[in-house]
Amino acid sequence: MRAIDALAVLGTLLGFYYFVLGISAGAHLMDTERAKSPGERLLLTIYLWSFDFSQFSDEGKKLCKQGNGVVGLAAAAWLAWAFLR
Repeated sequence: MRAIDALAVLGTLLGFYYFVLGISAGAHLMDTERAKSPGERLLLTIYLWSFDFSQFSDEGKKLCKQGNGVVGLAAAAWLAWAFLR
């Protein structure tokens, strides 16, 4: 595997991790009915959930901060892959 391909793999893995963080953050929604619903938690991960801190408890806000870092790294990996290709 070339080093440039490792960037694509890294970006993909970070994307999956962001998805998992979104599901975990869904358990910390302020609206307890939404937090209990697996469907709502799955739908939460479709958009950039980590940029809307207001709907989460303190623990959820920590996951949002972590999610922002992860999505930033994933985007950087994919952009680097695209430019170096």
